[in-house]
Amino acid sequence: MHRAVQQQYYYEFVLGELDDLPLRGFLGFWDETTQKAHIYTHQHFTILYHTLEPAKGTGALVYANVTSNPGRSREISMDLVDQALEFTYSVEWLESDLDPKKRVFLADGFFAWSQTGGKVHWLSIVNSLLLVLLLAGFLAFVLLRILRKDLARYEASLAKDAEDPLDGELEYGWKLIHGDVFRFPTHRSFFCAFIGVGSQFIAMSFGMLCLALVGLYYPGNEGAIEVSGVVLYALAAVIAGERSTYFYTHMGGTVWSWNVVLTATLFALPFMTVMFFVNTVSILRDLVYALHFDALLSVIAIWLFIGLPLTLLGGIAGKRRANAQPFAAPVRTKSFQREIPTNPRFHNRLPVQMFLGGLLPFGAIYLELHYLFDAAWGHAMYQLWGILAIVFVLLLLVTALTSVSLIFFQLSGENWKWWWNSFFIGGATGIYVFVFSIHWWYRTSAMFGWLQWFIYFAQMLVVSYFFFIMLGTIAFFASLTFIRAIYSSLRIA
Repeated sequence: MHRAVQQQYYYEFVLGELDDLPLRGFLGFWDETTQKAHIYTHQHFTILYHTLEPAKGTGALVYANVTSNPGRSREISMDLVDQALEFTYSVEWLESDLDPKKRVFLADGFFAWSQTGGKVHWLSIVNSLLLVLLLAGFLAFVLLRILRKDLARYEASLAKDAEDPLDGELEYGWKLIHGDVFRFPTHRSFFCAFIGVGSQFIAMSFGMLCLALVGLYYPGNEGAIEVSGVVLYALAAVIAGERSTYFYTHMGGTVWSWNVVLTATLFALPFMTVMFFVNTVSILRDLVYALHFDALLSVIAIWLFIGLPLTLLGGIAGKRRANAQPFAAPVRTKSFQREIPTNPRFHNRLPVQMFLGGLLPFGAIYLELHYLFDAAWGHAMYQLWGILAIVFVLLLLVTALTSVSLIFFQLSGENWKWWWNSFFIGGATGIYVFVFSIHWWYRTSAMFGWLQWFIYFAQMLVVSYFFFIMLGTIAFFASLTFIRAIYSSLRIA
């Protein structure tokens, strides 16, 4: 207790069985002069209520706060041996006209991040929106201008040489590699599995945001986010199986059953491994948030008996759909590979592409990400779900626009190997998230010791892996749509 007071530990509990209002307060204070710890022995509760029907005497709690007076405290010894403490409390009830439906959005003022209100959050949205507009403007005025210029040159060369217009003297850049741009990538099974799991994550994320917007996640409803995340992950497995097997079959894959297994375990296996080690350490160290063995079995059972069969069903549907519908490629792929320039320009190198491709989307979510970290690791309930939904959509848009821009410059450099590059460009934001977690640990967090270090970074590795797969999938689909659009404008004999 002495050490807990010195390190500014606080307590938290929920007021009301139905109202679920969080209350937080510090255990005591540390006297720097005497180097002694004092514990608060009196707590004063201020509760605001809103009268709904005065005639019936019904109402609802809208706000609650607890304060402590240093004048009513006791000095405590190091081990609290043979020291009796008497605790008291007082309650003040105040009527308020605040809307009970908006009580979860009232800042309690306990955490620093909650005292900023919504102004900084809206500043984050405006910042992200401006970034989207700038990127969209770049695509509209620069890329489209380049495309129109290239297509005009292409029409001119077509008029001069009707036999093979792309081999004329005026042709270069992205038009020159039309026979290779739809050549499928290497390691196709892993690539298709990543695309399938990324599609699953996109559906899962939108599902969780919808549940948040309808009010499922609120203070006191402990575990709702975790439970809904596991269930939606299992239900969305059918999307992963369908998308993965659909592309795998189009790419000439024959062992589709192995591709289904790979898709089902690509994220689930690392996640369960990390969860097992973190929970084992938590149990050995008697931590309060260690999961019970039954909870672990429930998670494994949901994945094994719901997620895995749905992945298989999605795989069967994807295979049938791929056999019935050919891959939509506007140009034919040549039988021989075109040589890629050995000295690409600086901005067409993959590390530079990943640096730029991750920097812009991360810049769009940096401020809101900081609030999320403060809430998640400060053991508070994040409640600004509407703002988070807007930021999430902006993140997807910035990732898509950035990847399209970088892939177009790569194709202009006559490098047709864009499949994996587009995925890595979008997924680079996940690396930025992990780097940010390191920064947050050392600059903001008050956590210390190898145990907290292990739990924090193990979970952040999983979160970063999640963003890497999801945003990489967004970048791939955006690039594929863009490439199909520009090459469909060519008239190839």
